[in-house]
Amino acid sequence: MDADRTAEYAYKGLKIRTAKGVHELTFERIAGLAREAGAAPEKRRVLDLGCGSGALTQRLSDARFKTTSCDIGGESFHGAGDFIKIDLNSDFARELIYRKYDYIVALELIEHLENPLHFLRQVRQLSSAGTKIFISFPNIHMWQAVRTFVKDGTFVNWNVWQYRNTRHCTIMTDWLFEEHLRKTGLRADRKFYPARLEMPRTWKYPLHLLFFSAVTAFSGAATRAARRSDTVLFEISAEPADNLFMRSVRCAV
Repeated sequence: MDADRTAEYAYKGLKIRTAKGVHELTFERIAGLAREAGAAPEKRRVLDLGCGSGALTQRLSDARFKTTSCDIGGESFHGAGDFIKIDLNSDFARELIYRKYDYIVALELIEHLENPLHFLRQVRQLSSAGTKIFISFPNIHMWQAVRTFVKDGTFVNWNVWQYRNTRHCTIMTDWLFEEHLRKTGLRADRKFYPARLEMPRTWKYPLHLLFFSAVTAFSGAATRAARRSDTVLFEISAEPADNLFMRSVRCAV
């Protein structure tokens, strides 16, 4: 994520390192799901993987949710709740399996990981039948990403500068992510585009608007909302164990 897109974006002084709107929607979905289940927040536990400063867990703790936060280093974490130092490229599930998690969150993390499939397998191990999972990453269908790809073969959130400075090392598309979910026993329930990115009002604005309109009109790969959003957010469930067994049998045959 570019630094200027998250400038002055914080919750109670804790810097939010996602595109604007992602934290808010994730919190709203978790709070809403708890209400729908008739569950008191203090009876629900949220696992935040790649928590950064702890802005989201602080927001959740303020709403009385129990939280466990994880990241590779704890120097920047100043949020509420438990914190566990963990390398999310490792077999981290064995260090967290002792607790039941109602919600698992990994916001704009997966593009920084060396092996997304391995990460999702670890998340599946931590999930039960009722666990809801929220994972977001930069949106490759965004009009700016399409424009830079046409221009020089890179994406706005995946290029040499991003690789060296923000450690975006894994390009992720929606279809590939959904296939990874299927392969690891997870299922995408809903998909959101919460981070609307406005076109800069410079002299290039008419050209950008024309490009956006052309891409939207002639490509059926993404909706208009997808073309305008910096980030895609997935709401995910774990497949029942018997479904996984039948899938493994079919693969073996």
